[in-house]
Amino acid sequence: MEWTLHKALAQPLRTAVILCIIGLAGFSGWFLFHSLLLILMGMFFIFTSVSEFLLPIHYQISQQKVSAAWGWTKMEMEWGQVKQIFHSSDGVRLSPLTNQGRLNAFRGVQLCFTKDKEKEVLRMIANLAPEAVHIGESKVISTDV
Repeated sequence: MEWTLHKALAQPLRTAVILCIIGLAGFSGWFLFHSLLLILMGMFFIFTSVSEFLLPIHYQISQQKVSAAWGWTKMEMEWGQVKQIFHSSDGVRLSPLTNQGRLNAFRGVQLCFTKDKEKEVLRMIANLAPEAVHIGESKVISTDV
């Protein structure tokens, strides 16, 4: 199963604010330092920090692994590594960690999806990672197909 989600298109006001901030970083680089290099560096650093929002994210679920890719970033995890599944309002995070902690937000693969994909994605996750512990608002769909 594959799908693509572009968060920036769904939130045009937030996108406009982010692009203004990137432009402001470029202007500040020029105004303060008169350096093309610093303009590009400032804009690049801010862009890379929000690239998950600005760029389309391509998600893929296969029998062996799950992945999310945007720009030059690719996050993937084999199903045997999935220990916890965190449910949130915009999707699920598949984590390789067995204990809850501060690192959970930075480990694993985040799968975001729209309402029309929700049941299908959750059903596949339940089938492919049956041993994982579900945390948060559980929306686990029956594994019976």
